[in-house]
Amino acid sequence: MDYESTQYECDIWAGHIVITDKETGRCGIVQLRDAVTGRDVTRRELLSSIRTHGVERALHTFARLVGEWK
Repeated sequence: MDYESTQYECDIWAGHIVITDKETGRCGIVQLRDAVTGRDVTRRELLSSIRTHGVERALHTFARLVGEWK
């Protein structure tokens, strides 16, 4: 596990953020790409968000970007 908040656990794997909701045990994946270059910016955006807003808020925000929880 790379990062953890009270509600979520987060791993960065192959350019994807895998977020696990601790309460339900469900997982979701987030991947962000730069619109201009098409490059993966997921890790950079997560780390920037953690630096500016803290782990709790960053993981909560990225969890809202999950398309489908499994």
